[in-house]
Amino acid sequence: MDLSIIVPIYNAENWLKECIRSIRPNTSIILEIILVDDGSTDNSSKICDELAEEDNRIKVLHKHNGGVSSARNSGLNLASATYVMFLDADDTMIDSGWNAIEESIVSGNCDLYVYSYHKINTRKRSRYINLCKHIKSDDLECLDRVLLTTAYLNTCWAKLYRLDIIKKNNINFDTELKIGEDLLFVLNYRKHIHKIKIFKVPIVNYNENHLSAMHTFEWSKKINGMIQTLKSRKEFIVESGMDIHFADMYRHYFRVITNIILEYCYICKPKNRKEILTVINSDGVRDIIRNTKVNKLNLLKRFEYILIKYANPLIMPFYTIKGFVKKLMN
Repeated sequence: MDLSIIVPIYNAENWLKECIRSIRPNTSIILEIILVDDGSTDNSSKICDELAEEDNRIKVLHKHNGGVSSARNSGLNLASATYVMFLDADDTMIDSGWNAIEESIVSGNCDLYVYSYHKINTRKRSRYINLCKHIKSDDLECLDRVLLTTAYLNTCWAKLYRLDIIKKNNINFDTELKIGEDLLFVLNYRKHIHKIKIFKVPIVNYNENHLSAMHTFEWSKKINGMIQTLKSRKEFIVESGMDIHFADMYRHYFRVITNIILEYCYICKPKNRKEILTVINSDGVRDIIRNTKVNKLNLLKRFEYILIKYANPLIMPFYTIKGFVKKLMN
């Protein structure tokens, strides 16, 4: 078996068929498709079984709801191929990307293959994300810089992993996290690899989950997940002797904080600042504020820095307006 594709599924009846039917490699790749139904309450469970009847490459696992990390871990337990990749149920594979995947599997001389992708917003506008602009094709140091200081490699999909490395080192997804679990998986996997290859060829259409996702869990859990990924990145930097990346990493996390506050103010429309103040005065956020180099920020981010550092009353109206403008521009 060449490739196991793991698809976690929860209430995805509207796009599940399109996702799975996009997995039609026009190559000689021998693959298995593992559908993990994570306790769906719509017709997803039935659709999974129907798809399995149509295609003998498909394995279906029905389980109680445990979240996307739990579903992916269950998929890893079932996987049996040399390589494994992940695909979300609301995304699709790109036909022209299969040749690059086959090239990777046939060569088999790398521990990690990373591919570019298309990012599609809620208005169906597509943007090509070419990772070769940021990472040289086989440069681990460049990969580490991007992994530690940007969001380009935060997701687990559009990558090929060796299953034996995952199994040998007990690498899995943290089921306690609501954000950042993908990044932690990639960071843990990175610790055990030596050779990579990056492709400019896009293999996935990623449908952006917009701000409405904030309704599904407490925004403070986003902060907690962010702090956990910051901790893991810091540990990786210390272990690897890459102190040079600290400043850029903190600048990246400051941008993450501003995005989370933006989502909260625009989507949840809080009536007072108490919850925001509780979070921005937490040790983790204070650590980010303390270590962010203000002179490395643009003028707008410097203004946001002041708002957050001094818990300015303008925080809520500023981010509410910014969220409205962002929606108009998307």
